[in-house]
Amino acid sequence: MPEVNVPKISFFASAIRPHLWQRLLDSLKGGKHKYEIVFAGFIDPEIINKYPEIRYIQTDNIKPAQCYEVARRACLGELVCWIDDDHTFSEGFVDKVCDYWDEYGSYKTILTTQYIEKETEENIENYRFYARNLNTPQMPLVGIMDREYLEKLGGIDSRYIIARWNCDIAMRNLEFGGRTKVFKDVCVTLDSKNKNGLYNNFWSGWNEDSEQLENSWVIGGYKRFPDPLLVVERNKQPYWFVPISNQEVTLERNDIFVPFKDEDILRISQKPVGIWFSKWG
Repeated sequence: MPEVNVPKISFFASAIRPHLWQRLLDSLKGGKHKYEIVFAGFIDPEIINKYPEIRYIQTDNIKPAQCYEVARRACLGELVCWIDDDHTFSEGFVDKVCDYWDEYGSYKTILTTQYIEKETEENIENYRFYARNLNTPQMPLVGIMDREYLEKLGGIDSRYIIARWNCDIAMRNLEFGGRTKVFKDVCVTLDSKNKNGLYNNFWSGWNEDSEQLENSWVIGGYKRFPDPLLVVERNKQPYWFVPISNQEVTLERNDIFVPFKDEDILRISQKPVGIWFSKWG
């Protein structure tokens, strides 16, 4: 029998945008299954105290992928689900996901969901190793999986800065005979303006992380292809169009997984830190 006080599912993230948290919390409320939210990051403790529903792990100003790993390690649920703090969830998300898992999930399954990215036409079918290339593996934007299995896989690779580590987890799962399955009865909505290159340095980390992903899982490693194009249309949020790549993905990785070290994991970004975090590296 499962322990009474152990959550069925733990949602975890690197989180430094508290103005978005209330709508995330509200969208998850209700239902029969116990859940927890575990965030890690670097913000004012007085702000954290306003959100008692969140278990927040205070770090120094370390890179986001490392914050995700810190939060992941603190999760207690049978299942874990990586999210972003700009996400909101469709009605009944927790119960529908957990019930579906109990019926169809398995140890080596990563469950992902439909998603809506505001001001774009992106969708989960296009969320592939190479964007919109349906001949490459399905990737999980959010990923729901067995917590102990993710621990056995080693968690997040320390070479990632901000993004694409979720794709690396999916590829490692495929390498060991697992699968990524899309559950279409629930949906995650994200606000793309919070990641848009016009507003912050997200893309500097994304580009370096994409190179790392391809060096691990593409035959011949990373090869430069045409840069993303910034599309500006009247009365629409500017967005980046990423050309389709046809390089060959392999399940026989080219390198060795590098886990995060325990030492100073809360204080010092473990290399690489990239252009974005170089002054803290």
